[in-house]
This record gives sequence, C-alpha cells and structure tokens, in this order.
Amino acid sequence: MLDEQAPSAATELRPAPGPDDGRSRARIGLARLRALPRPSALRVAVAALIEHDLDRGAGFCWMVVAFGCGAGLYLVLPQEPWFPALALAAAGLAALATIRRRAGHRAAVLSLAAAVAAGMLAGKIEAWRVAAPRLDRERTVVVTGWVAEAETTASGGTRMIVRVARMESRGRAIAEPPALIAATAQRGRDAGAAIGAGVTFMARLKPPDGPVLPGGYDFARRAYFDGRGAAGYVLGRVRAADAGPAPTTLVLKAAIADLRHRIAVRIRAALPGASGAIAAALTVGETRAIPAEANEALRASGLTHIISISGLHMTLVGGGVFAAVRYGLALVPVIALRRPVKKWAAVAAFAAVTFYLLLSGGGVATERSWVMFVVGLVAILADRPVVSQRNVAFAALALMAIEPHTVVEPSFLMSFLAVLALVSAWRGLSARPPDPASAEASGIVAELVRRGFGHVIGMAAASFVAGLATAPVVAAEFHRAAPYGMIANMIVLPIVGTVIMPFACLAMLAIPFGLEIVPLTVMGWGIDAMLAVARMVSAWPGGQGLIGRIHPASLPLAIAGILWFCLWTTPLRRLGLVALAAALAVAPFAARPDILVGQGGAPIAVRAADGRLAILDARANRFTTATWLAAGADPRSPTAARDLAGDWRCDPLGCAFRDGHPGRAPRILALVRDPRAFEEDCRLAAIVVTTLDAPPGCAASAVVIDRKTLARTGALTLDWPRPPASTGHRPSSEAEPGDRGDQYDHQPASALEPAGPTPPQATITASLPAGRRPWHAAGP
Repeated sequence: MLDEQAPSAATELRPAPGPDDGRSRARIGLARLRALPRPSALRVAVAALIEHDLDRGAGFCWMVVAFGCGAGLYLVLPQEPWFPALALAAAGLAALATIRRRAGHRAAVLSLAAAVAAGMLAGKIEAWRVAAPRLDRERTVVVTGWVAEAETTASGGTRMIVRVARMESRGRAIAEPPALIAATAQRGRDAGAAIGAGVTFMARLKPPDGPVLPGGYDFARRAYFDGRGAAGYVLGRVRAADAGPAPTTLVLKAAIADLRHRIAVRIRAALPGASGAIAAALTVGETRAIPAEANEALRASGLTHIISISGLHMTLVGGGVFAAVRYGLALVPVIALRRPVKKWAAVAAFAAVTFYLLLSGGGVATERSWVMFVVGLVAILADRPVVSQRNVAFAALALMAIEPHTVVEPSFLMSFLAVLALVSAWRGLSARPPDPASAEASGIVAELVRRGFGHVIGMAAASFVAGLATAPVVAAEFHRAAPYGMIANMIVLPIVGTVIMPFACLAMLAIPFGLEIVPLTVMGWGIDAMLAVARMVSAWPGGQGLIGRIHPASLPLAIAGILWFCLWTTPLRRLGLVALAAALAVAPFAARPDILVGQGGAPIAVRAADGRLAILDARANRFTTATWLAAGADPRSPTAARDLAGDWRCDPLGCAFRDGHPGRAPRILALVRDPRAFEEDCRLAAIVVTTLDAPPGCAASAVVIDRKTLARTGALTLDWPRPPASTGHRPSSEAEPGDRGDQYDHQPASALEPAGPTPPQATITASLPAGRRPWHAAGP
C-alpha cells in the first residue's frame, strides 16, 4: 500500500513548476512521440487487423459491397457508358486479380475493382434486358389491352396497370406503343377494370416523370425498370373489349392479382375506413387505399415500415409457422427423437413465406425480405449459422445480380442497412458472457417477468439500432426524421406481433369459409390502436420531423460509415465513426435554390424574403409541391394554394413576382401564358418562364426557360449571384392580403416597376443529365 501511495504523495509535495520543468516536459513529450509506431510498424499492424477479419469472411461481404457500388455508379453516371469498355474492364481486372491472387493486399484491391466493374456491367445488361417502348410526349390516346393489375385508391377510384395491345392517337395507330402503362380511373368509371380482362378507354398519358428536384429520386428510372412506358388518367369510362387472347404470363399473373384484389375487397368491406385499408395493405399489399391523413401520421411517427410487407411480416409469418411446426412435432417423442424436425419446420416455413410472397403481389421490399428469409432457412438446412453477415451478403448479392437497379432504391438501402446493423449488434451481444444472476432466478413468475422485460428491452434496442441505421436514408429521400419513432415502435410492435399479424393469418384462413369477420374485427382493434399511437406521437412538439433537404454528400458518407463500422470487428471499425461524423457535419449545408420550376413548367416557386417558397400553380402537381415543401422543412399543406402563392401577381396573360431580398438587387420573375405578354415581360423581367416557345430576342435581356429548355432539363432550379444590396430599395407590395394566389385577382404585371438592368446571370441546375440515360425521354 505504501508503494502504491508513494507516487501520489510525491506528486502532492512537488513544488510549482519552473523553466527547467518545462524543458523536462518537452523532452518527455519528444520521447513519447519517438515511442509511437513508425509508419512501417503501423502498416503491419493495420494489415494484421485486416487479415484477421478477412480470415473470418469479411472479404466476401466487401466484394458484395463493391458489386453494389458498381451497380449504383452505373445508374448515376451523367453519360451512358460504352458496353465494350465495361466488359473489357471487368474481364481484365478479374484476370489480373486471379493472376496476382497471392500478392496480398494488391490482389484484394484488384478483386474489389473487378467487382465494381462487374456491378457496372450488370447494370448495363439489365438496362438492355428491360428496354421497352415509351410514349414520346404527352398526348390523348385510345388504349386497348388487358388489365394486369388493379388497385383501389384512397378516393375510391382504380389504378390499373394495363398490358397494351393497341394504342391510337387522333385516329392513327401508334407504331411502337408502350408495353405497360399505368392509368387511374375515377370512382364509378372503372366497371370494366376486371383483372385479366380486355378493356378499352381514352386516357391522357405522358412519359414517366423524372426527378422533381435536381439530385432527387428519379421516378422515370423506376418506371423504366418496371417496364412502364407511360402514366396518366382515364377520360370517361373503362369498357370491356375484345383484345384477343392475353399472353400466357399475363394470365398466370392476373389470376394471382385477381385473388389478391378480391381478398382486399372482402377485407375493406368487413373493416371500413383506414383500418380496412391498412389491413388490406398488411395482408395482400394494396396500399393505395390508405387515406392521406393516416399515411402522414404513420410516416411522421416512424411506423410506415409496418404497412409495407417486408422483413417484419416475413419474420412473423415464417417464424410463426416455423415455431408451430417445430414445437408441435417436438411434442411427439417418436418423431422428435428420430427425425430432423428443425429442418422439417424450415421447409414448412419456406412454403408459408413463398405463398405470402405471391399473395402480397411480390413488391420490391417483399421480394427482398423473402430472399433474406430463405437464405436463413437454407442455412438451417445446411446446419450453418442463421444470423451472420455472410447470409445478409448472400441475400444482397442474389437481389443485385437479378435486379442491379434496386441498389439505389430507398427500400433496398433501408432494409439491408437495418439488418446489417442488427446482425452487428447481435454479434456484439452474443460475444458477452451470460449473466449468472439470470440462471439463479427461481419460479415461473420470476422467469416470465424476466423474459417479458427482456423482450421489451430487446424490441426497444432493435428499434433504436434499426432506426439509427436507416435514419440517413429517410433524411435524404424523404427530408424528415421520426424524432419519437423509437417510442412509437416500442408501443406498437408488441401489438403488431401479438394482435395484428396473428389475427391477419387467422382471417386469411377464415376467408374461404366466410368467417373472416371475427378475426378481422380483432385485427381492426389492433390497427386502431396503432393509428391512435401514430396520431398521438405525430402531434407532439416537432412530431412531424421535417428537417429539410440534406447535402448530397451526407448520404454516401453515412452509408460508408455504417458499412465500415458493421463489417469490421477489429478496432479499425471505429474509423466508420469518422465518416458518420463527416456526414452529420455536411448535412446542414444543402443548397437552398432561389427559384424552382417543375417538369413541364408547373408548379413554379420563388424563395421569398422570409426564406419560404412562394409557389404558383401548387395544385398543378401536388406531389411536386409536397416534395418542395418537405425539402424546405415547410409544414404548409400542398393543397393550400392561396397561402402558398404568396406575393405572386397574375392577370390573364401571365404572372409576375418581385424578388426583393434585402441582401441583393431586386429582380422580376415572369410566367408567360399568352404570347402577347412576351414583349413586356422580356423587357422588364430578369427571368421568363413559359411553356411556349419564347421569341429569339428575349434571351438577350433575360434568362429564358421555355418549352424547349424544359424538355431538355426537366425540373430545374436557379440560383442568382449575391451582389451587395442596393441602397434605398423597398420592394413594392400593394396586393390585398386576401388576394394572394388567384389567377385573376391581382394587379397586372404591367403595374410592377422594372427592377433595373440586370444581366442574365444565373446558375441553372437541371434534374436530367445532359447525356440522356435509357430511362429518360429523348430531348428536343
């Protein structure tokens, strides 16, 4: 004890430091620096740590990550790559990696590069494989074909996916009509929309839309890989027609789709309102009938994943069947002792989840969850560990090899990041020694309490881990977070696992006998409780979770950090925290454009002096408006056109907005709807937006966004340079407070004073790349 206390006592009696003590400390510091590992020793240590994880199978996981990076890189390239170059790069790098396979880390780098090239090549091949005709421009057509899918919408109409047999425009047949189209019929006008039947109708269709914001989600790319070449709405009624014999593949798919639709109708008839719509979504995957209010509450509370048939539902269905068969057979000693009941249960679970996959419509999230669950079942049959990173990597590789484009889909990223994080957390917990106190618990009551408490803690921990892993994707794609999502999931997940899903399975078994009302009623009680929790949580302060758009570099950094932290097991994994910290640091620095123009010229928005968007024609595309508002963390409703329009002033010829920010010179933005307005607006405005063809001289004095520009760029944003504020300027605003937003209730554009000579200098960012990709319509 005296020896242990001596250093501290000496320290206490040490005199105040003097100049010599400073030099001594400097010498000690230099000695410590010299004792640090040299670069060569550090390289050896890092190599040893890497080898440790590679020997445990991490190399395969990183190869899958590299393949996914290649597939994603192909999808985001601004120009279409040349196929021979991709093929030669993939083959050459693979050959070099094979030749240098004993070269250590160099061979590993070559293997990763070969995987990246193979991913790009797979993306290119898929783009060729799914190529199908698309509508060239927006037009009114007469469609004849077969209904492949039909789903009830929240307004009571029907959204149809139609396999096209013939398409006419103005009495002339279109030479290469789209193979598939999506068309929505209003309530009461869809009597002929029977799945698998031939139909004919008139529709207003247009090519699939691209991103509504530069760098945003590309809906045209999703439609391209789904095979849809046009989308729109039905004019008039859908009538039965003789389209000839339907393709064999369509007949088989239509039979399953018809069964799904009939079950959904039965469920919604037994459970009217939002509860029935959510019940149909949980059982057969029809989600479009869910009211917008319920969808918003679920989204804000972080419960949207529950209504999307994915890993949670596959686990509940497949795991329930697996447990029932295994423990049921275990009650029969003759079978349990002589037969592999665990493997028999895995086969039964495979049949159950496969049937559920077919019944749910086989959505992207459902297919992915099925693959992941089946990989786990195969691991059981092969006597391999079920919960492992290699199984997650196998599932991801299987999906990416078949459909490489899914690697950039939000659902793919969220699912695999969540599962990978959960597997990593499970690996850390399973490495801990068991608590001896738990083994000393006596009595059935104490054991039940312990297990119940552990179950709640486990669900809370799983919700927290999965929420953290998926938060970057939610923030980047949906511009929001779920601040109370863990609380909502802790309350709701027990209800889902003990009430909603078990009684959903019972309802499916009871429907053939007409006895579904009882289990559906109990299921409805659980759904009502879930909606009550969602509405309560979303109503809390900040419950909407709007955070606005984050910097484009934030999501790749966050994904890299999560992958790095989860795939390594040595201290090297802590470097992933550096990437996550960088993602958080750059997230708030997203661009806030001054002007936004929607695809086709509407809606159009200007950032007002208060920082909010003044949006004209907000109802022209409510989805675009809602996306813009979410990107700006603006809680206003996209349907409140008068409130959104702000200080826009309109007359029958067009509209104008006086951009009078205090930090820069004032400018006028003009929207031209009549050619007669060009002469004045081109002279007064700094920017002219129109869906018409602007006169050639207009571009000499203004930035012109006309029909040809919009066809080339799609949705776009503009940013003005920030000159010093002009002195003595005060923006004019003489409109009455109640006159905002209506087309004919404002002062005409001629009442605005010109903002002075302004050179047409602006940074324009297009949502469509200059070199069109296969999924984008051809430019002018």
